[in-house]
Amino acid sequence: MELTKIKAAIRGEIGKSAARNFRRQGLVPAVVYGKGQATLAITVEETALQAIIASGVYTTHIYDLLVSGEKAPAKPVPVMIAEVQRHPITRKFRNVDFHAISLKEKVHAQVPIAFQGEPAGLKRGGILERLHLEISVSCLPTQIPDHIEVDISQMEIGDTVHVRDLKIPEAVEVLTPEDEMIILLAPPAKVVEEVAAPVVEEGAEPELVGKKGEKEEEEA
Repeated sequence: MELTKIKAAIRGEIGKSAARNFRRQGLVPAVVYGKGQATLAITVEETALQAIIASGVYTTHIYDLLVSGEKAPAKPVPVMIAEVQRHPITRKFRNVDFHAISLKEKVHAQVPIAFQGEPAGLKRGGILERLHLEISVSCLPTQIPDHIEVDISQMEIGDTVHVRDLKIPEAVEVLTPEDEMIILLAPPAKVVEEVAAPVVEEGAEPELVGKKGEKEEEEA
């Protein structure tokens, strides 16, 4: 299995000031960590990272990290992207965490759910509620699905899909509880009409309603 390669370089400097300088040069500060792997402070090219993130499925992919520089690993390091930090306003990349893995050991991963089709009940006013957009799984890194498809085109109002209803590859163990609801086609929201209170003219006596009121009026 040939993995997508990501070029990286050992960071000679660390700290906030150094990180700002790297970003000005189009480099994103990153770190590599994992079982049996010495933690590495590195940089990756921003343009290369943008292309990977744009794919939309980077959380389930494995990459070969090619690190250059002093004390760099002699061989490519198989990694998964654990976390991507962005600036809250500019959305520029701030930092990236790479998790070094073994291709022979199971890992935990979040797999996106791909909803296929348009529920039939939508035409009758149903409201589609997506409660989970991904599920947690455990399997070998090379067996992580890009996504899990679920056909929702036949859903009617009141229908639900749970984790237990998903079609999961045999080599994949689902960690999300099977009774977790994935999607619901809820009934239309009820519209409650407000009844206007009667308008009482200024100086008018309020009308007495009911038998008790009538009896009291007679006795008066």
